[in-house]
Amino acid sequence: MSNISSFEKILDEKKKLLLNDEIRQKKQKELGKMTAEERVKQLLDAGSFVEMYALMSKNNEAAGVLTGYGTVNSRPVYVLAQDFTVYGGAIGKVQSKKICKLLKTALETGAPVVSILDSAGVKLDEGIKALNAYADIFKSFTDLKGFCPTISIISGPCLGGASIISQLTDISIMVKDIANLTMYGPTVISALYDKDYSMEDIAGADFVAKKGGCTYVANNEIEAFAATKNLLSMLPDSSLDLPPKNENVDLNKLLPNIEINDAYNIINAISDHVGFELYSNYETTIRTILAKVGGISVALIVNNAVALSGLISAGAMKKASKFVRFADNFNIPVVSIVNTDGLEIPDACEQVKLIEAQADLLLAYTEASVPKVSLIIGNAIGQAYVAMASKTINDMIYAWPDAIISPLEPSAAIQVVWRDKISSSELPADKVKEELIKEYIDENASALVAAKLGLVDDIIEPKYTRMYIISALEMLASKNV
Repeated sequence: MSNISSFEKILDEKKKLLLNDEIRQKKQKELGKMTAEERVKQLLDAGSFVEMYALMSKNNEAAGVLTGYGTVNSRPVYVLAQDFTVYGGAIGKVQSKKICKLLKTALETGAPVVSILDSAGVKLDEGIKALNAYADIFKSFTDLKGFCPTISIISGPCLGGASIISQLTDISIMVKDIANLTMYGPTVISALYDKDYSMEDIAGADFVAKKGGCTYVANNEIEAFAATKNLLSMLPDSSLDLPPKNENVDLNKLLPNIEINDAYNIINAISDHVGFELYSNYETTIRTILAKVGGISVALIVNNAVALSGLISAGAMKKASKFVRFADNFNIPVVSIVNTDGLEIPDACEQVKLIEAQADLLLAYTEASVPKVSLIIGNAIGQAYVAMASKTINDMIYAWPDAIISPLEPSAAIQVVWRDKISSSELPADKVKEELIKEYIDENASALVAAKLGLVDDIIEPKYTRMYIISALEMLASKNV
């Protein structure tokens, strides 16, 4: 038998798997979604996709997932794209085997994985085998955790056990209007709570983002793939590598005059270009941004002083802790920009959550072996200072001239330290407090005091901030403990 005739038989097998393919793809288009093949082409460099396990099937039924590898900006990437046109992308044993084989290859070769999720759930007709298929996939993703960067793009329903896949990836992107993420659908939830809920109410992209269930919301699929490419440009192939460094950047750019509470302008002034914010709609008292500074990928953790009157919530500290661990996994330096009046206490009886969150943030910063550079631009009050800006935990600390570092906000501190002096003074109370606040700052809480104690490396002129940060990052580049 010749190779030609043998290959014709292979083509026949492929045709069986593609039976009624045009009809299925038309239905996908009617739902306002790209097909699996179109999504892969949109993500990868033109002509770079190589399909893997193309003929894996059961009873001439396709597996409901497209798997393979290609390049994004000439860098290797593995990709899996669920095919909703095949039984709603439902996960069964064959799909699980294809996905697990792909993830195993990624683990062995050390390259990022992008998962395009579009699945109505599990193949119920497979029963317990389908549940075990989930377990196999979950185990494969957890094996990758912290070694290969993983990004999921939710471009349709992501229901039941399939929703867990998105939470096992490092970054998850939901596409507005077509993506849903939930364990139980609206029928079940409405019955449980005796109230009518729509899918958008409980699983739409905006709702999920506000709950911290996804990293980013894209307005459409094109934007989702562009965001993925942007993210990959700031990540290494694996934890054994460094993120790619951009050349030909302006290392001497000066900062303009910026209001210290204007977090976004400060971020943009320090970064080479507009960074990529993760969890922008969730726990907004801390902003977490991937960016390039001096061509170097950095994890920016920025206090948002206009939210909650400058206080930090427990949820925001948890968000920051997760971001620090992500950065540490992938050799990305952490740059903290500190301006906070302390921690939020939403309820006198709910302080345990605050203590747990603060301890977790402290642990994340302490365990991280990547370079940690901190800049205090305003207030650094209480326990927020300890993790984000203390010299014991961070490598380099800079402060702007008017920075204040104190266990309590100075107006509160004087009430404790000089209570008797305030009550016994014959001067108006406001005048006494104003003078004592200035005295307290000058003697105990100014940037100058901290610098004299060796707790701040230098007090810098704000316009040179970017240059100091880049210099510190370059100096600390070889740090590995």
